[in-house]
Amino acid sequence: MTGKIDRKVLGILGVGKMGGAILDGVLASEVFPKSDILICDHKESTMRKYSALGVGIAQSEKELLNNSDIFMLAIKPQGFSAIEGLLGTHCEGKAVVSLAPGKKVSFLESLFKGALVVRAMPNTPALVRHAATTLFANGKGDVGLLEHVKRIFSSIGTFEFLEKEEMMDIAIPVNGSMPAYLFSFIREFVEKAVQEGIGRQTATSLCVNSIIGSCKLLQSSDDDLDTLISNVCSKGGTTIAGLDGMYGNGFKESIGACYDACVARSIELAK
Repeated sequence: MTGKIDRKVLGILGVGKMGGAILDGVLASEVFPKSDILICDHKESTMRKYSALGVGIAQSEKELLNNSDIFMLAIKPQGFSAIEGLLGTHCEGKAVVSLAPGKKVSFLESLFKGALVVRAMPNTPALVRHAATTLFANGKGDVGLLEHVKRIFSSIGTFEFLEKEEMMDIAIPVNGSMPAYLFSFIREFVEKAVQEGIGRQTATSLCVNSIIGSCKLLQSSDDDLDTLISNVCSKGGTTIAGLDGMYGNGFKESIGACYDACVARSIELAK
């Protein structure tokens, strides 16, 4: 990202797995100087750890909000009860970034008056800086702060802005929940390979590296998915036999059911 960007202070409320992954990514990529980062977490050990690295510490949610230009809520939905004291705070000139699923823009706007509100859904590969994050912004307040938000999520992987807020629910199966589905897919292949006599370590390595290589091929190829599948198949061969076994036993229907159930639960949680 080129061009001079005004310095802003990033405040992160909650430094658990996801908040910590984002903080680590920001620190490693130096998109914010340590002097421009504040954190607040209920674990003293976490705050001591990052304080020793030069990150600023806020002793309360209100102190963090008051001293931040970009206020990130890296807390779970049930954690919002702890910030009730911030209700109705005037936040003109600030951005509020929420990682909490189900907490809609309208709710966040009622908490943080006048703020640019951004909903974000990263996924667990943020831990290795390969997250796929979805973002939705309300387009109000200081929209120039979006450049800083982009820098934050670029530090942990890639991001996509969605045009409508309801797409945050619809996209969860292909970003927020996708790692669990892929891990399940790998697990079933590994377990079957082990049953057939292949060592667990060997089976896991073969599956993982086949998926990594296939994804890299997909990213670099101009071919569509159907062509890439066809390129592996030979008429009457083993791959087609396996695909027939998958699709003939409800593979497509299972994926559809998984997708629909995930989206339905996300919508339910938002009510």
